[in-house]
Amino acid sequence: MLRHFHLALTTTVLLSGSMLGCSPDKKAALTQSVELMSLNDSASAYWDALRWGNIGDAGRYISDADERLQFLKTYSEGMGFRITDKTVLEVDVSDAFPEPREDGALRQGRVVIRIEGYTIPDSKLESKVLAQKWDRLDTGWFLDLKNSEPLWNVSGP
Repeated sequence: MLRHFHLALTTTVLLSGSMLGCSPDKKAALTQSVELMSLNDSASAYWDALRWGNIGDAGRYISDADERLQFLKTYSEGMGFRITDKTVLEVDVSDAFPEPREDGALRQGRVVIRIEGYTIPDSKLESKVLAQKWDRLDTGWFLDLKNSEPLWNVSGP
């Protein structure tokens, strides 16, 4: 929730000095807080892109080329839902994996977000809470579409 973000920000500010001489626990805490903020920023940017209809920008957060292409094809003509607001409710990040996974993921994250908006064309107001899995790769955080609630259910019952 927002508390996680404030905790991460506070930790980062407190530990932002030189890491030379820092204990491994302090280094791990700093890394964890930076990853929390980074995931929060990535998820927010993804949903902001969807809110404003920038499907191409949202697609940047899908690492697998085939999944990204399918996402772009599916949503290039609209989602059947107009997002009017989004609120990140919770952001959690796992510890780093001892070894990168086969897909290159270094750690995993979970984002819970509330989406508000209306269906198209009937303009029915809806609010939905979605849980998403995100993977941390060398180049940033990317949405794990296979293990997240599908976007097309946003306008569902």
